[in-house]
Amino acid sequence: DNSRNNNDALSFTGQFATVPVKDLTVNLNWIVGPEQNDNDSHQRVVLDLVANYTGIKNTTLGLNVDYGFEQDEAFLTGLGTRQDNDAQWWGVAGYGAYDFTDWFRLAFRQEVFQDQNGARTGFGSRVVYWTSTLTAQFKIWKGLVARAEYRHDAASEKVYKARTSRPDQTQGVTAQSKSLDTTFFSLYYSFF
Repeated sequence: DNSRNNNDALSFTGQFATVPVKDLTVNLNWIVGPEQNDNDSHQRVVLDLVANYTGIKNTTLGLNVDYGFEQDEAFLTGLGTRQDNDAQWWGVAGYGAYDFTDWFRLAFRQEVFQDQNGARTGFGSRVVYWTSTLTAQFKIWKGLVARAEYRHDAASEKVYKARTSRPDQTQGVTAQSKSLDTTFFSLYYSFF
């Protein structure tokens, strides 16, 4: 989670990529090594599996699975309330996209992320997140593309700040909701 080296040890990364059958690509990526500030001994392991299938006309299907583990994770250790400070987390995302025409694509993505110990999210205990996203993409002209997206996030605990319409109410820093809905609009130009 840091692009600068924060200790004297290296992490190792790699990838296995294969096409086991026509139109199916599978990649297994990993990174292993100590990632804590000024600590060369506590190992973090992250495995990432990505599979994409394009064998159905105008359709893209994908799956992404991640698993992470860290010995004596710094946040959990800093809490001072646990006997076991090892952290585990995992996530799964599935998505599908369909090109209705040359200029219009609709995509749906479903994700779940479990932070078993609350170390990755800073929650301090187990929390599970779910996300559903629907994206409409419009190719307007050559490389000019517009996107409209709706996203619904939900969690097993109150992790989102609630919004109030009353200006006299302040929210503070306490999370007040287990869900969050957002919309997103973008316009971009691709030169390639």
